Amino acid sequence: FYLTVTLLYIESDFIWNNGRIEVNNSYLFTLYDGKQSHELIKKKNEVIKEIIDPNMTDYEKVLAIHDYVVKNTVYDYSNNVHWQSNWAYGALVNQTAVCGGYTNAMYYLLNEVGIENIDVTGSVRGIGHAWNKVKLDGVWYNLDATWDDVSKVPDSSVRYDYFLISDNKLALDHTWDKREYPESYDTRYENLIK
Repeated sequence: FYLTVTLLYIESDFIWNNGRIEVNNSYLFTLYDGKQSHELIKKKNEVIKEIIDPNMTDYEKVLAIHDYVVKNTVYDYSNNVHWQSNWAYGALVNQTAVCGGYTNAMYYLLNEVGIENIDVTGSVRGIGHAWNKVKLDGVWYNLDATWDDVSKVPDSSVRYDYFLISDNKLALDHTWDKREYPESYDTRYENLIK
């Protein structure tokens, strides 16, 4: 049995018409072809097998996934960002990504181990940015793997300045529409690892 996961990039237009909202979807392109889907699924399975133990707590799983993504991904500083850098494929297979790729890789791996999370879009110093919110024990936290990656090469350098932090701490340099996302108020993990 072989399953090919094909993801599409969809552009939606919403139109108000006679008291109803009409949605027009345009399927712009296939995000991954069959080979890329297979490579991504294979890589996901390898990563999970390598870093996740079934006896781990949810916190330990989040930490292991965060550390893997940060250690094994290099930020794509090129002027012409390849579309793959915005997706899990860029971070996990190519090991090169921008914030969207880090965020999508975290989302993909966390979902695989059953950790509820969402992606957040906002900005830092006026530039568009993305990160995750992760739910542990019923409480939401911010996690920005991109900003915890300080190295320009895949290596063991990891920081935890943006690992499971509150909205108040994140708001020191990130902005987003707080009405659109769950509140992250708990600070218990903010100084746990340094």
